[in-house]
Amino acid sequence: MKAPVDLHSPVAIHRIIRDAAGAVNRARKDDPTTLQEISDSTDGDPFRVLIATVLSHRTKDPVTALASSRLFARFPNVKSLATANTRTVARLIKPVGFHNTKARTVRKISRILLAKYGGKVPENMEQLLELPSVGRKTANCVFVYGFKTPAIPVDTHVHRIFNRIGVVETKTPEDTEKELTRLANRKDWLPLNEVFVRFGQLVCRPIGPHCADCPLNDRCKYYNVTRLLGSRFSDWESQSSILVSLHRMSCDRGYRCGRDQPGRNTCQVARRKDTSRGRSNHTFSSPSIQ
Repeated sequence: MKAPVDLHSPVAIHRIIRDAAGAVNRARKDDPTTLQEISDSTDGDPFRVLIATVLSHRTKDPVTALASSRLFARFPNVKSLATANTRTVARLIKPVGFHNTKARTVRKISRILLAKYGGKVPENMEQLLELPSVGRKTANCVFVYGFKTPAIPVDTHVHRIFNRIGVVETKTPEDTEKELTRLANRKDWLPLNEVFVRFGQLVCRPIGPHCADCPLNDRCKYYNVTRLLGSRFSDWESQSSILVSLHRMSCDRGYRCGRDQPGRNTCQVARRKDTSRGRSNHTFSSPSIQ
């Protein structure tokens, strides 16, 4: 019988990052994220990384890449974007979500950078957080992809995957960041986001993760629980308790979903309840298990 794996040690986390990176490279070697592509093509321009990250909020990577490319072709630096017409900016970035709001935001950011920092992006967390629409994830993306400074940007992929595996048990991306910075070796911070954004897109998807082919399934709490659910539990009451646990490991929004957040879509992997009055309309999508 295998001894239980300590998922919380720096060595174990390093191996998780290494194995996930190997899976990504085997699946699609030459397909970096938008931020990595911008970082590589501009020698890590913090301004472009910052603006592209703001554009990426609630927007898929290919759309962000297209919008960023068109925007920077017309307005390549902070000075030109600060004086740009917001309607022109909105038209250039239109594929992204909330393009009108983001057009005003990126111009406002550019003006603040010119007025307060001489057109430079500050390499300081507190100063970055004072900029419009910049939270910890965005600031950490600027550190990693712009300044090449060790940090851990936690998006929905990083938050979901590390909760699924069982490395952390957190409700919010901010809590996940705190735990990972505490647990992971600092030398592993830089590649972590790039690896797990791509790993979340290709392997550990929100719906239909490729668990059977995943190199992390030997130490993944989510995979082991779903196998247990499929092979040992037949009565609904037992299944329901396991489904709630799976929901907590998989939900990008922590423990809240669906009706708990009016006006927002239900979770992609959500708990399901069975009561005497009937089941709720939350749904659960289990991974393929072999």
